[in-house]
Amino acid sequence: MTKTGIIRLGILCIAVLITCTLASIVFILNTQYLTPVTQWLLRSTLFPSLKTEKAAYEFPLHLTLQKTRLTSDSPLVDSIDIWLNPYQTDLQSVVLDSLLIDGAEITAPTSGWHIPHLVEVNQLAAKNITYTTEGGMVLQNLDIQIEHPSWQKNQDQALPHGAIQLYARKLLWRGELLKDVLLTGEYSPDKKSYIQGVSFNWRNANLSLAAQEHPQGWDITNLSAEKLDLSLSQIQQLQYKFQEIASDSINKIERIDILTSQFSSPQLKVINCDLSASNLSFNHPADFLWSQQNARLSLSAESISVGDYQWIEPDMNVSFSSGEINLEDFNASILQGNVHFSGKFSPEAINIHEAHLSGLKLFIEQDTAIKLPWIQTYFQNINELHADNIKIQNSQIIQLAHKPYWQLSGINLDASDTQISTQHHWGLWSGKLNVSVDSLSYDDTIASQGVLEIHRDGNSLYLDRLFIPYNNGYIKAIGKWANMDKGAPWKLNVEAYSLPLKLIHILPFPLEGLSDFSLKASGLSGDSVILGHTLSGELRMSIRDGNLALNKHHMNFSMPATLISADRGKINLPETQLGPEGVNATIHGEWNLAESDNDKLILSLEKTEHQYNLLSPGDAPKEGVPGTNTP
Repeated sequence: MTKTGIIRLGILCIAVLITCTLASIVFILNTQYLTPVTQWLLRSTLFPSLKTEKAAYEFPLHLTLQKTRLTSDSPLVDSIDIWLNPYQTDLQSVVLDSLLIDGAEITAPTSGWHIPHLVEVNQLAAKNITYTTEGGMVLQNLDIQIEHPSWQKNQDQALPHGAIQLYARKLLWRGELLKDVLLTGEYSPDKKSYIQGVSFNWRNANLSLAAQEHPQGWDITNLSAEKLDLSLSQIQQLQYKFQEIASDSINKIERIDILTSQFSSPQLKVINCDLSASNLSFNHPADFLWSQQNARLSLSAESISVGDYQWIEPDMNVSFSSGEINLEDFNASILQGNVHFSGKFSPEAINIHEAHLSGLKLFIEQDTAIKLPWIQTYFQNINELHADNIKIQNSQIIQLAHKPYWQLSGINLDASDTQISTQHHWGLWSGKLNVSVDSLSYDDTIASQGVLEIHRDGNSLYLDRLFIPYNNGYIKAIGKWANMDKGAPWKLNVEAYSLPLKLIHILPFPLEGLSDFSLKASGLSGDSVILGHTLSGELRMSIRDGNLALNKHHMNFSMPATLISADRGKINLPETQLGPEGVNATIHGEWNLAESDNDKLILSLEKTEHQYNLLSPGDAPKEGVPGTNTP
């Protein structure tokens, strides 16, 4: 045989061998031997403990395994589809175009699911999966697709790294249910993962977000929510469930948008709220508001109810920086009027740039208090309160909660450059305040065109003008208070004509009538002890149409102009004859504001020889006077 013949014979033998091999493979792939051969081959190369009930082959490169366990302790998989890559260029690895897992209930940890390193998968997919994480999160009807999945050596990963698309019909975690969860993103090593987008339905609201992972935590680049409806108790429950994990995981939220949402608490209710915020930081959750740097917030709503008061169409813009909240602009309608406000807030100070209120009508029909503990706590810590400009126009207050009823109408107020609180002391510490009222009433006393003007100059507060004309009279006053502190000197001048005495409630007995008086008084401010030792001045006073109630009986009287003097807390009323003719009564008294044991204001009735100490209306008539104490 020639050399050429030998070569031809060798080629023929190789061809026959290949043909026989291929024929054997085709024979095996189409007989009952496919399943045991496939199981033996996969056990020998990839999964030593693999067990499958049935293998099926589809020409040219599709292999299906049914009812399969990759390891002895892994869950049963309904089917696994394997598509081989036709271009196997590396003898050190096997390339799969796609690996699809269909139907399984998987519970973390999932180390048994790792693809061996000698297998390269272009696409890993799973569908109809129920997956439970180590943290108790359950994903039902899960479909997931991962491009170019990879596992880190010597690490237990719940998921391989790669580009991920995920859909779960339901996600349950810590009592919360998320529906139709759709996620796309990249799971990467070295804290470089990102979520391109995730959306879901939660508590009948639609939410979506995008996020980027950094070494210090996740930055949520955008969070959107629509049609949220949460109560305070629900928010507190969510805070209890997720605050710790959120604080540990979330570094900041670059932007958040909440649309057409509702929030409620026993004292607060927000309807159809639209809220946008940017650059929110979660580095200091215990001091969330004051720790923000360069954050912004805008809010508008159909209404916000605080207690019994409803703000209509509120709209605000807020910025946060360096322990300061800047309320750049706030507008709303309330009490049939309008409010505009801007100012800055810090933990211990408030600076009001502008507060403009117009057309407000406040009806006080019951004694109610709005309980917002966080606001009350905040104001308890306020050390400084300054206002550049406060203006109130054409507003009204009506008090019907208890008698005597009173009302103020046509209220106008201007305050400029005012310091209202300093070192936790409230008052007018700088600036000026002008108030006018078109009409006011107290019980059946009606007044109009009342004016109050106050200003601060240096260390002194000045009452420049108080003037209230009423019915057939008026009252006016001026005064000065130095330092506005305990022990500071003050003086007050008051003049009144036809002042109804029933408005004065400093005496321990009912007294009616009209009084003309002029008062000049001075002293030191502080408590009653300081006042009792320093009050000095004089009061010239007359009374007409007077009526005095004593022991359920009444006495009509008048008093001529009488000078009542005070010297360092000791007050003296000289004996004065009361009118009209026929009353035959006198009144006199002395009392000491510092020592009240021997105070007396004696009313003497000459006709019956009765005497009463009006400072102790229950006293019996003087000894020797028989019968009743009726005048």
